Amino acid sequence: EVARFVARSKHTFADDSETRLARLLPRCACSAPGGAARLPGLPAPTIAAGGEAGALVVGWSPVVLATGYLVELRPAGVQAQWSVVDASEGKLGGGGDVGRFGRDCSSCKVSGLPSNVVFEARVTYATSCGCCSDASDPSEWC
Repeated sequence: EVARFVARSKHTFADDSETRLARLLPRCACSAPGGAARLPGLPAPTIAAGGEAGALVVGWSPVVLATGYLVELRPAGVQAQWSVVDASEGKLGGGGDVGRFGRDCSSCKVSGLPSNVVFEARVTYATSCGCCSDASDPSEWC
């Protein structure tokens, strides 16, 4: 089997019967809409009351290859859109680039939430090569 790098975006593969050309696609970003996830998701995170009104603690199982975690919350039971937790403030962000929780992190406290709303959480992780995981299953409601 012979493989040959033709250009930055093309690669050829040859075997006994034919030569094939493969086009290399750019890596996906975890937050890119419609981007294909490349790694399996984490187990569903845990979610618990944060000890004060309007606060929740989300916990997840860390993985060795992760370089960061993206935590999202949404009101439970209504299929609402997921909102990203801003890692620097511990509050729901407006989407966009709000940063990720570090590789050594396995839980976060989210504050400033309405105390009369039940939430669920999910977690996604990223790796040093730029790959990202599927989102975890949603947590139990809290």
